[in-house]
Amino acid sequence: MGAWATSLLAGLDVNQEKVLSAFRRHDSKNKTNAYMVEGSQAEQEAKMRGDWEAAGEEFKKFQMQSHKASNDAKNASLYVDWQGEEFVSPSERISPEMLAQIVAQNTAFLPNSPTSPRMVMFSFGACLSGCQ
Repeated sequence: MGAWATSLLAGLDVNQEKVLSAFRRHDSKNKTNAYMVEGSQAEQEAKMRGDWEAAGEEFKKFQMQSHKASNDAKNASLYVDWQGEEFVSPSERISPEMLAQIVAQNTAFLPNSPTSPRMVMFSFGACLSGCQ
């Protein structure tokens, strides 16, 4: 997003469809969310040692695990699935605990997401009233 904003400010052409497509991609959102949470224990330990390469590798692992968990929860909430020997509906797969976790993550992530409308407007210096 930063590259697109810089390109716009520099007067360069930006493919609007490509930008909008990136905003809609579920995996992009999930992977971005990984930047907003505390890293894994292994990543933190690597940072404490000053091993930035290992910290980066651990972050990538964490990012992929977070994306998979979020994507699995999304799919479980939207689609009928085949488990074992039978079909299961979303209502059979999403537990109250899973729902609470999804709500908590969205509450934490969405206001700070670089793709939230508030952050996009703030990034362009055109923050709407109420932005902080």
